Amino acid sequence: MKNQQLLYYKGDTHWNSFGANIAQYEIAKKVKQLFPNKIKLFILNKEDFVTEDYQGDLAQYMGLGDFFIEKQFIPQLDDCSSNYLPKKKKYNQTFSTRCREKGLKLLVYRDSFFSSLQPFISTYFAEAKFIWKSLNLSELKNQLKQYHPDLVIEEKIDRYIK
Repeated sequence: MKNQQLLYYKGDTHWNSFGANIAQYEIAKKVKQLFPNKIKLFILNKEDFVTEDYQGDLAQYMGLGDFFIEKQFIPQLDDCSSNYLPKKKKYNQTFSTRCREKGLKLLVYRDSFFSSLQPFISTYFAEAKFIWKSLNLSELKNQLKQYHPDLVIEEKIDRYIK
């Protein structure tokens, strides 16, 4: 069908921004249940994305170089998420985003699978802190004491679940 859209890259083990768009909406519905009137749900249309060339991790692992380039769809979101990966930060470092007009604080323990979700999720929260590591109890206690989040999300791609 003409209107169907892939939710994962063909040459990658991660979902693309279309898949993340659907996932963020489902996560936001749950957040809205927990915090009524604190967030406004949204889902983007295909026209709300711009494209650029992309090579996924599977294509890189197989050494396909320039032979397997796909289109990456980048969501065009508000200013809250525009610097979703602050300059001089690598994607696997801890970083925060801020949107002052909203009120909730979020803490996320994540791996690479959250990367496409992150710009969407950032738009819902006054502040969101993204930590690239597995959640453990002592770390969580420290973060709760220092950061005081309203919500904690632990995301882990299934290949890392033991």
